Amino acid sequence: MDYILENEYLKVTVTTLGAELKSVVRKTDGVEHIWQADPAVWGFHTPIMFPHCGKLVDGKLEAKGQIFEDAQHGFARLMEHDFVEQTD
Repeated sequence: MDYILENEYLKVTVTTLGAELKSVVRKTDGVEHIWQADPAVWGFHTPIMFPHCGKLVDGKLEAKGQIFEDAQHGFARLMEHDFVEQTD
């Protein structure tokens, strides 16, 4: 689901999938400042890369003496996130 946040200067669109910032438009001239996810190049905007960014050696991450297997860029970019609060 997309949420729009705005003030007198900016209009920002955030999506719950991957907690991505999809759009930041400057109101004075309508200029978009976020990559628009052309699937022919890269189909994401600005996903959360948690718990790591990039590829892992052999698909494994060691932390605090434990080994974890994970895909590229972790799991948060493919998860739905909750929009918790919006105020004026």
